[in-house]
Amino acid sequence: MNNLDPTASHQIISDGKATIITTAPDTITEWIASAFAVNPRSGLGVAANTANLTTFQKFFMRFELPFSAIRGEVIIVQVTVFNYLDQDQQVSVKLANNVNFTFVDVNGNDFNPGSDGWTKSVLVKEDSVASVYFPLKPTALGKILLDGTATSSIGADAVQREFLIEAEGIKHNYNVPLLIDLRQGGRIRETISLSFPPNLVEDSVFIKIQVIGEHGI
Repeated sequence: MNNLDPTASHQIISDGKATIITTAPDTITEWIASAFAVNPRSGLGVAANTANLTTFQKFFMRFELPFSAIRGEVIIVQVTVFNYLDQDQQVSVKLANNVNFTFVDVNGNDFNPGSDGWTKSVLVKEDSVASVYFPLKPTALGKILLDGTATSSIGADAVQREFLIEAEGIKHNYNVPLLIDLRQGGRIRETISLSFPPNLVEDSVFIKIQVIGEHGI
């Protein structure tokens, strides 16, 4: 459950009513609306009851993904289509191309489905769900964007989702301590030399600076 437009502020007319027109986010959930008012004479007033609104889509798609994947490994992106319409739907599901991954075939070889991406067709029965699968291989680190669409003759949905790609190999942490004495005041400038092992995984370097203060020294 969520608060719908919690920052909205409106002027209430003389009969004590205010009309607010807003678009509910495209999410299947229950929204709760509450209200309060401030008057220069009577002070603060809070609504005794809340209003509930349940939003629902009859046709939508969703990515089914693990938390993360490793660069260079073949993963299967599952797209599930939900059809709560009153008839069966022949659905075209497309996963768009992205420079941060390549599609692969059943043998794990790079595969180019076309300039727009890879489109698969699936029959989704009424009041049911069905899935299609896209094998791909991430080529970059960090969060890559998956851009998918599902369309039928009477329904459509589009979803973008970030997917975390981590570096291959074994993670190692190295710590370089530095003591800074500020008792004399002024500015201090220090240069820290960092060295890395020769078998470092490309683009996997991550540097973090942490400052911890001590009192009473």
